[in-house]
Amino acid sequence: MFQFQTKQPQENWKEEYLNVGFYALAGVKLHLLFGRTYDANITALSNAAYYPEADNWAVTQLFAGLGEFAGKNADGKLGVGMLASFAIETGLKWRVGENLYLYSGLFFDCGLNDPTKNKREPVSNFVTVENLPNLSLLAFYKHSVLMNAKIKLRLSLYRPPKSLP
Repeated sequence: MFQFQTKQPQENWKEEYLNVGFYALAGVKLHLLFGRTYDANITALSNAAYYPEADNWAVTQLFAGLGEFAGKNADGKLGVGMLASFAIETGLKWRVGENLYLYSGLFFDCGLNDPTKNKREPVSNFVTVENLPNLSLLAFYKHSVLMNAKIKLRLSLYRPPKSLP
């Protein structure tokens, strides 16, 4: 993570306009994921095909995977994995004591890889009638990405450098 922050003076810091600064940081985080679980709830699936040359909708050919299918619920564990995410954060840096700072800000994380891709069924497994009843993994068929946006509070201790002789 790379951080930028405005400088706050060491003397006269108790004056109200000198005890607030700005900070921003950005970078990449690596997460080691343990005990990942998923829960997929699909109430129903409706497949249809449109043929523009005949201006006709096909909805009843079950052999082709078209029609109404009842949903299914599933849950499970995905095992251990590694996730990389891009993170940005910005906010205010408050000086609350001589050597104590409070950072208050907003942050956003966005995943760069999909840690569940090797645990899901491929999309091609859902195109036949035999496989359509297994709808439980359709929620994960394309791409799972971590996205996180929150408010963050952080305390920081500052230890001034010793003066050089």
